[in-house]
Parts: sequence; C-alpha cells; structure tokens
Amino acid sequence: RRFEFRAWYKGRRADRHVLAVLSVAVMMVVTAFTLWICFLLSGAFSEAESLLWMEDVGKSLALQVFVTDPAITLLVIFTKLLVSWALLQRGKKRRKIELATESKNVEKSMSKLSRKLNVAVGKAKALKFVCDTGRANAEAIDKQVVQHTAAKRQCEIVLDGILSAKQRLMALRRAATRPSAPELQEWDLQQTDLDERELRTRNALAALEAMLE
Repeated sequence: RRFEFRAWYKGRRADRHVLAVLSVAVMMVVTAFTLWICFLLSGAFSEAESLLWMEDVGKSLALQVFVTDPAITLLVIFTKLLVSWALLQRGKKRRKIELATESKNVEKSMSKLSRKLNVAVGKAKALKFVCDTGRANAEAIDKQVVQHTAAKRQCEIVLDGILSAKQRLMALRRAATRPSAPELQEWDLQQTDLDERELRTRNALAALEAMLE
C-alpha cells in the first residue's frame, strides 16, 4: 500500500492535478447553475411576497413543533441527535482501535530494531575485547565468557519470573467476575510494566548471546 501510494502521489502528480481541476470545474458549473435557478425563482416574487412566504414557513414550523405534533417532532429531532451521537461514538471507538493497532505495530518494529541494535553492539564489544586482549590471552577471554554466561543465566531467570507474574496476572483477570475500574487500571499498569521489563531483559539477553557467539 505504501508503494502504491508513493507511485500515485509522486508518479501521477500531473494526473492528480488534472483530476483536481476537473472536479473544481464541475463543482463551479453545478454551483453556478444552482445559483442561476435561484435567481430566476427569486425574480418571480416581489419583496413583499418573499417576506410573506418566509413568515408562513416560520408559522408552519412553529405550529408543527409546538401545536400539531410536538411529540413526533421532538422524537424525530432526538432520534437524529441520538443517531449522530451513536455514529460519532462508533467512529471514535474505531479510530481508537486503529490507533492502538498502529501503536502496537510501531512498538513491535521499534522492539525488533532495538534488539538488532543491541546484537550489533554486543558483537562489536566482543570483537573489540578480543582485539584489545589478543587471541593468545585465553584466560581473559574465558573469564569474560564466564561473566557473560552468568549474566545470561540471570536474564533467563528474570524472564522466567516475568512469565510467572504474567500468568498470575492473567489468572487474576479471569477469576474476577466484575472487576472495578481501579482494579482494571491497576492490572493494565502492571501489564505495561511487565511488558517493558520483558523487552529490556530480552534486549540485554540478545546482546549477551551475541557477545558469546
């Protein structure tokens, strides 16, 4: 879709301008024709007749609203307002869902890029360490490998703890039949905190694995 949009936006610039000019021309012709019809109709009545017509229309509307069928009129008005409000709420909800989906996609992309960056940085640090110490210094390299292995194990333990916390939180959500709004907010905050911790830990783990390679 992005490729199609760029091709349409940049490659078809002249065609788009022609289409815009044609659309504006059509609207101008329709507007001019409508105004001309209005002028012709207005010329068929005098000023006094036009004022009488406006007065009669106002009286008819007032009688319909307040005397003849006030219930029906008010029902129609409130129905229109209710339908408009429902459409606005639906559009707002749909837009929120779209924004949430886009936000999740962006977060996933940023997470992948961050992980790749950490892997590249980890490999660069490992290569720099080997170059600085020299391949002959096997003792220093083994010591560094032991440290990174211990750090990797620690990251795996942290990830296991985060997974257990997520499972407990999910069980808590399922067990609650009618959770209150503060409880839902607290659970959402805990879920967000666990997701952020997991992301940081996985990035660190990816860097350590890259160093050990």
